[in-house]
Amino acid sequence: MSEAMDPGAEAPEVPLKGETAPAPLFFTAVGRYAGGGRAEWTRFFTAINRAMDLYALRYNREAIAEAAVLEAMLHLEGPAADEAIKYEEILGRVPTMEELRDRLYQVFIPDGNDKVVRRALGSLRQGGRALEDHIGEFRRIVSQAKIEEAQLICFFEESLDQPLGQLVATHPSSSSLEGAISVALQMSRFAPPPRPIQVNAARGLVRRPPDPRRRGRPCDSVKGSALYARPRSILPVSAL
Repeated sequence: MSEAMDPGAEAPEVPLKGETAPAPLFFTAVGRYAGGGRAEWTRFFTAINRAMDLYALRYNREAIAEAAVLEAMLHLEGPAADEAIKYEEILGRVPTMEELRDRLYQVFIPDGNDKVVRRALGSLRQGGRALEDHIGEFRRIVSQAKIEEAQLICFFEESLDQPLGQLVATHPSSSSLEGAISVALQMSRFAPPPRPIQVNAARGLVRRPPDPRRRGRPCDSVKGSALYARPRSILPVSAL
């Protein structure tokens, strides 16, 4: 039989901000999520985010991250709880809060999967990697949703290192996704070295310098043949 706690004994200290040990979390006010629609999903994760912001004022956010996910999963029920368990088994580890949020969004929100995939494509960048590896990752992401081909071409061109991206975008054979990929593979042997990238250390974002010839329109806004309103021709390397 375990010994009874001495009523006069001091409670263990809770790790303060900056310490690495996880702190206990009590998401008592976040409610529960069983796999409802957008409003229920938004309400649940908004409450989670607010609770995390409050804890971050006192505790180390990284130290409590996994404990927060585990407790958030305890507030799931029904189909949402089943999906979280299945997703954890697929990953072979506890998902991060962002992974859990996106997974439930993909499964339970109409068109949620397409939106998650679009966000992934919009942030995907070659970043100096081998082109074949980049294309493989692009294909893997694309396979998870059905997106209009004109938009996929735009996402692909924007994801490439520059000036290769502009060379592909202005080539007449880039009127299909497979054509754009083929052009990229062919022209990568002759394209100049990638331009320098800009890193926003505060937000962890990597951005390329803007190109004045690009329209600057989000790929999500490209519809049908609108992507090809501008003439496509091979630009000389000296013009880049």
